[in-house]
Amino acid sequence: MEDLKSKIQQWHQVFEEHFSLSRIQIVIMLILALLILSGGVILYLRSRPTIVQSSQLESLRSSKISANKPKRATAKTIFVHVAGAVNNPGVYRLKAGDRVIEAVKKAGGETSQANLDALNLAAKVLDGEKIFVPTVSQNSTKPVDSQLPIIDNRIPINQASAEELEKLDGIGPILAKRIISYRQSHGGFASLSELKNVPGIGAKKFSSLKGEIRLN
Repeated sequence: MEDLKSKIQQWHQVFEEHFSLSRIQIVIMLILALLILSGGVILYLRSRPTIVQSSQLESLRSSKISANKPKRATAKTIFVHVAGAVNNPGVYRLKAGDRVIEAVKKAGGETSQANLDALNLAAKVLDGEKIFVPTVSQNSTKPVDSQLPIIDNRIPINQASAEELEKLDGIGPILAKRIISYRQSHGGFASLSELKNVPGIGAKKFSSLKGEIRLN
């Protein structure tokens, strides 16, 4: 029994010699443990994926959609004088590209005596133009070449500027320049059908344009 006690005392003494720690060592070990633990937490947080709230996603989507929307071109404002057999003759504001029928409607529509067949209601109006709506009696008693101020709204292809030519259906800046270039190099158009010789204007496009154009 005494031998066992002595052996236990020897083991205890050996353990204290090899594994005993001072208070300073314990504090240092605790600090190191805290540093290691903190570093692990930081690495964990950095490795987590960023969570985007649904409201933020909607905001991002809406901003992208609005940025990708094409900007609408603002139509040019023009002024037209509508006179004759309309309910409210006067000067009216229209948009570039509007038709004669829209100008008549702006003026309150035609009267019961108006002869709308004397006008090309599908023609595009021009800035500063005067549109006279004749009555049936005026149109029937006077010849076509009389002094009755009926406006021919067709575009004169031998005189029109690029801006005026662009008012024609299907004619953009490129085709307008080609028409003017052809007109200058050939001394003008001898006939309306000669317009088909301009590159980019075939028989189909000419067919849609011939009601809107004249030579001079």
